Amino acid sequence: MTNTQALAKEINALINSESRSFASHMVMSRPYVDAKTHAAWIDLKKLVDQDKHDAQTLTQLLLDHDLPEYPGTYTHNAAFFHFTDIPTLIPQVIEEANLKANAYSRCIQHARGNDDIIQTLQELLEITNTQLQNLQTHLETFKAAAKA
Repeated sequence: MTNTQALAKEINALINSESRSFASHMVMSRPYVDAKTHAAWIDLKKLVDQDKHDAQTLTQLLLDHDLPEYPGTYTHNAAFFHFTDIPTLIPQVIEEANLKANAYSRCIQHARGNDDIIQTLQELLEITNTQLQNLQTHLETFKAAAKA
């Protein structure tokens, strides 16, 4: 049986995370990009575009299933991104992606018995896991370059 209240809270938190992600702050701040970080920069911009789409999908889930909406809060640490580089920020983006993946898994558990919600959440979890693997690859590339 669907735990509607817990599901709504998790989805609202995910909307907040998807629409105000660490990566979106990075892209808005335009950190230093060079030839070594350009591929990661392109992938981060794609990730942010996907995050926007995912936030829209989650919002539609709330509306389609008459789930309550809860306002989110904004972070105030965006200025930090102007003073660092992509290899330094990638671990924080990975941490956030892990938190999102865990939240999607919790949502799926809360949505038991509601197959259409579960299917949508599983698709979003798969996208998040793919993004996470991509970010991990960039991190390993940066670590290897630092050792060279």
